Amino acid sequence: MNEDFNTINRECSVCFEDININNIVTTDCNHTFCNTCFFKWIRVNSNCPTCRKDFGISQKDNNIEEQRRILNDLYSRQRQITEFIRRGVVLYDKKESQIKLLEEKKRILQQTIHIQNIKIEEMNNEWIKKRRSIEVEQRMLEMDTEALRSSLTEEKKRVRKNYKKEWSILHSKHPLWKSFINNQY
Repeated sequence: MNEDFNTINRECSVCFEDININNIVTTDCNHTFCNTCFFKWIRVNSNCPTCRKDFGISQKDNNIEEQRRILNDLYSRQRQITEFIRRGVVLYDKKESQIKLLEEKKRILQQTIHIQNIKIEEMNNEWIKKRRSIEVEQRMLEMDTEALRSSLTEEKKRVRKNYKKEWSILHSKHPLWKSFINNQY
């Protein structure tokens, strides 16, 4: 390739600028051009800028076919995107209705919880009142029990005192037969 490059005219035949290995284009008819000039020419014409040899496929026809292909791809993508958006909207609407339903359930549950909390608070207050009532009754019973104990103790003392008195009378200096007779008749 170095030999071919050395034998090639190193000047672009369109702009007459120097050509190097990085920007050279060689046609089938062995004419050389710089990249910039050749591609500008080929966009408009499908032949060699020097000898007018036809390269076969018209660049305009090629561009039109490429544009049609691109356009068909774009239409296909547009249909896909439209279908994707339609499905997304349907899914969004479905999710939105589910969210609304869940929010309504959440609201109802919050109301139920609030009502239950009020009932629990009322039950708790009732329990506290009953507990206080029971505590008062328990204290009263304890006081009654203590009063009964002390009255029983007093009664026991009185009974013992009477018993001792009667015992002493029975077992006093009087003979047993006199007291026996006196008590029976």
